[in-house]
Amino acid sequence: MKERRHAILSFSVFLSICFSVALIGALMTEIGENSWFTGLQKPTFQPPNWIFGPVWTVLYILIAISGWLVYIQERTPIRKFVLQVYAAQLILNLLWTFLFFGLHSLILSLVDIFILVFTIFYYIVISRNLSKWAALLFVPYAIWVTFAALLNLSLWMLNPV
Repeated sequence: MKERRHAILSFSVFLSICFSVALIGALMTEIGENSWFTGLQKPTFQPPNWIFGPVWTVLYILIAISGWLVYIQERTPIRKFVLQVYAAQLILNLLWTFLFFGLHSLILSLVDIFILVFTIFYYIVISRNLSKWAALLFVPYAIWVTFAALLNLSLWMLNPV
């Protein structure tokens, strides 16, 4: 019973952390009619704004489950390192929103998202030895952020400063 309670509590912590990142990011995101983002020249493959909320909701759930699956593994130096990489990708994820929507910096957000893509793929590689499912749950995130990097690159190319 104690182990089950710990599992539920630890999973709740991972969900809370991920959705705190999502909430902070959402508060920084301005996409209204008169926003800076609306004024940018967009690539033809830019998805409609309404798609981002549902996609990110699903991704943050998968990210939380993945981190939790690593967390519940036996305490080893490898597990600790994988969790550090996990934390780094969350920080880079949040930093991108600040750089892009907060500072309106297409180039700094582009640098950040390229590092984020690398970090996500690195997490997939190193987490699979602890939990195959933890690695697999990051694949949709990797695909989406790679697409977002392509969007960011296109926005930077279409909107020279």
